[in-house]
Amino acid sequence: MDGRAGSHHAANLPWVSIYWVFTLAVAIVLAVAATARIPRIDPTEKERVGSWESHLALVRMPVVWLYFTSIFLYVGLEQGLSNWDVPVSAHVSQVRSSDDRRAACRGSGAA
Repeated sequence: MDGRAGSHHAANLPWVSIYWVFTLAVAIVLAVAATARIPRIDPTEKERVGSWESHLALVRMPVVWLYFTSIFLYVGLEQGLSNWDVPVSAHVSQVRSSDDRRAACRGSGAA
């Protein structure tokens, strides 16, 4: 490419142009979904949603409570640890850079 301001080389496109790619992809998916012929399937008695009694029976099961508690704690832990990313990364890079300085000083005989 010759580097003109109007060229469409990947290096010259702003990063927000990826949204146009996403828009095109969504438009294609919507067009395919709108024109697709999907046959109607009637669920059998076994496939239908259960009664309130069956739902209450699930709520009374300890393993269901364990499952939901585990998911709740996992999501909370993941969200809590995600906030550590910047401080931990900054600390690690600071420790590494100070270790690199010490190693450089030892190699030069200055330490």
